[in-house]
Amino acid sequence: MKYGFTSTRMLEQNPEYSEEELAGMLEDYFNTEELIFLEELENTGGGIWGHVDMYVKIIDFETIMVSEYPEYVPDYELIESIADYLGSLTNHFGEIR
Repeated sequence: MKYGFTSTRMLEQNPEYSEEELAGMLEDYFNTEELIFLEELENTGGGIWGHVDMYVKIIDFETIMVSEYPEYVPDYELIESIADYLGSLTNHFGEIR
């Protein structure tokens, strides 16, 4: 798998490791090329643990689905910026879609 995803909460929960150390360990464990830390949502999705899988789903090697929320939701701008960022990544086959 090209990418792995987690929220920045992972860094808060593991203060004994730097971002690089934690990313390296998880990349090795999950056999990914790059671990991406997505900003933790404060008010919407992610539940009390800040899980990215509450609002982002990896469908296949080419498709990532991001929840869509109305503009009045407190984390709307953050979710939109995460969706834009994910949309700029190359997929498993090196393509941007």
